[in-house]
Amino acid sequence: MIILYLSYLLTLEIKLMYTQKLHDYFDIILQIFKRYIMNSDKSMSSSIVFLCFLVASIATLGSLFFSEIMHFVPCSMCWYQRIFMYPLVIIFLVNLLYPDD
Repeated sequence: MIILYLSYLLTLEIKLMYTQKLHDYFDIILQIFKRYIMNSDKSMSSSIVFLCFLVASIATLGSLFFSEIMHFVPCSMCWYQRIFMYPLVIIFLVNLLYPDD
């Protein structure tokens, strides 16, 4: 019984460690986002595309975090959301790298 309780506490500690890492990554992304938005040389459309890229990448990383690291089983509606969300990261990244003139 004690071994099960200790393994539960260890699992909880590992999950908290990954949550702290995820929080640090979101802080880094937020700092990059603030620098990008504060730059007045960029047009408003590229800022909107960057914001959409940021939201899509956070949603993708969040879903991968909860399914692969936290071992949550996604429901059937979550699979449909993933099917349409994952390609958006690539589409917005391509638009940021090669914008329309």
